[in-house]
Amino acid sequence: MIRFASVLLFALCVVAPTQATAQSIQITRPSAYIYALSDAYIDVNGTRVTNLANGGSYKGSVKAGPVTIVVTNWQSPGRSVASFRAAPGKTYRFTVTPRGESVVAGLALGLIGTAIEGGGMFAITRN
Repeated sequence: MIRFASVLLFALCVVAPTQATAQSIQITRPSAYIYALSDAYIDVNGTRVTNLANGGSYKGSVKAGPVTIVVTNWQSPGRSVASFRAAPGKTYRFTVTPRGESVVAGLALGLIGTAIEGGGMFAITRN
C-alpha cells in the first residue's frame, strides 16, 4: 500500500503543471531606415538589459509586479516609457520604433529642437 501511494504521488508530481511560471518580456525592433545605425538602449526596472540594434530583438524574464521599460539613446535627449503590472505566467510583447517627431525637430532646429520636443529617438508600444 505504501509503495502504491508513493508511485501515485510521484506520478502526480510529474504530470501536474506547476503554478509558478516565469513572466517574460519580448522586445522587437523592426528594421527601419530612420536611425538605422543607432542602438536603442533598453532599461527594465532601472537596469540596462540590452542595446537593441536595428532589426534586433530581446527576450528576458521579469518578476511579478510593477515593471517599467525605458528606451533611450545617448544621441538625443528624451525617452520613451512603458509601464505595466506583470502577472505570473504571462508574456508581454513590445515594439520599439523610430519616432518621426524627433527627426522633424532635429532637422528644423538641431539638438535644441530635439531637446524641446523631448520624446527621444524611439517609441515603445505594447503589442
